[in-house]
Amino acid sequence: MNIPIRYCVRLFKRSIAIAVFWSFITYVCVVFDVFGYNNQKVVTIVVNGGSKVSQMEELLQFHTGFYYKTSTFYANNTAVLIYLADHRQNSKEWTCSSSNMTSTMESNAIISRATNFSEHCYWMTHIARCLTVDNPTAFRLTVLNATESITIPLERPDRKPRGVVSCFAPMFFEQRWQTIAMIHEMNAAWGVELQVHYVQSAVGDTLELLQPFVDRGLLEIRALDIPDLGIELTKKFGYNPAQATEARHQVISHQDCFFRYRESAEFIIITDPDEPLIPTHGNTIYSELKHWKRIRPFASAFMFPRKIAYAVTSEKIDNFSLQDTVRSIQITDLEVVGKSVYNPRYTETPWIHWPGLNVTNVFNIPSSSCLLHVDYSYDRPHNITSFTRKLSDVVDLSVFNNTVINYAETAKTLRDLPDHTVDYAIAIGTCKKRLHILYQYPRMSTVSLPCTTATSCEMPIRHINCTMTLRQYRKECILYNRLCAILPNKVQADFFKGTKGCAWGNLDHYGKQ
Repeated sequence: MNIPIRYCVRLFKRSIAIAVFWSFITYVCVVFDVFGYNNQKVVTIVVNGGSKVSQMEELLQFHTGFYYKTSTFYANNTAVLIYLADHRQNSKEWTCSSSNMTSTMESNAIISRATNFSEHCYWMTHIARCLTVDNPTAFRLTVLNATESITIPLERPDRKPRGVVSCFAPMFFEQRWQTIAMIHEMNAAWGVELQVHYVQSAVGDTLELLQPFVDRGLLEIRALDIPDLGIELTKKFGYNPAQATEARHQVISHQDCFFRYRESAEFIIITDPDEPLIPTHGNTIYSELKHWKRIRPFASAFMFPRKIAYAVTSEKIDNFSLQDTVRSIQITDLEVVGKSVYNPRYTETPWIHWPGLNVTNVFNIPSSSCLLHVDYSYDRPHNITSFTRKLSDVVDLSVFNNTVINYAETAKTLRDLPDHTVDYAIAIGTCKKRLHILYQYPRMSTVSLPCTTATSCEMPIRHINCTMTLRQYRKECILYNRLCAILPNKVQADFFKGTKGCAWGNLDHYGKQ
């Protein structure tokens, strides 16, 4: 039987039309449901009215700046500014002016993004480098043809000699006190001289739990605020900057830590708090890193594979045992994208997984050494059968017989440590998964993909105590708004406790204790 060609063509077109229609419907469903956590959805939270910025041509949100009299990486007398700005910024006419009691110097600002890996996160971390006079007492930023300037404060980097400094991703709606305590105990036992943990928000007594580390000089807790810069700026750029900064401001917190301690540490670790580095060459993390540095002395970073591991711990501090939790860790051969330990001599900026800007190659560590990515279960074992070995088969766990925190005594005084009924961790995990799922679908030019950050999603409202951070900002402009800077009024944000759960932005509407 002969089938007319016109009929075949018509049937083919109909099939294509149906396929395109259902692809579109599927995509729309994903877009509108991707952020769902119960009633979770994409929001633009505008908490603070902010100043009018509609006429700005160049805008920066200043975070911090450092002056390096000497440096293992930079030329002597170099200032480095760390700030956030729109990804389209093309600053080629900025000038730095520095002065001391005897001289003044002007130099061109060399601008670049700290990393180029933040696709669809349009409010990006940048750095500006400038040569300065010796020991400047004043530092200003200006632009070509301007007679005015903006005064920028500069900090001095820490220079205390240390083998290893560990920088952690910021606590954000953090409730996992067991995970936080575990990583700091493990790093302290394995010889990390200083750990630096940035905090945007933490539930209940989580920060109080860590005070013994602070008292012994093993831990520095630094406040990291996530301000909302106002509706005018959102209208100008077409996005809310606080919801367009990668991984809830991880990248800028990593720069702050790295630049603060790059002249102090031989190695800088950048990981999440559920990712311990396991020393298999010697008894300390420093000995592990020195082993690999002897093999690749000029590597900018040492990228360790991350192996999935599982642990069982207690939900309540009354029954919590660090030793039992460590002994429960079982390791699999399943790997996810690795994380890096940096050599500040050859890395200029770090990213979440590997260097953002570096002058030498990264050395990939073989799988015989690794970081772990630990999944904790509470008071019941994991239903996992793919274990290959226990942590106790890899390293000596007797170093954990003595702990920094006295958990028995702490259980008597800290009664506001969260349990599983606080579901922030689930909400953040759900948000992250659904954001990444969206990136797996075919792109449509009419749909703008959101930044992969938890501030893109609405968190559940919970009436619990939460320690949060807050900092006030001011705006300064020169040359008819040719250059404008949003400047913090303080070097570091303030901590305060609210009673209506965790939040970010301007927190005046939240209850305070």
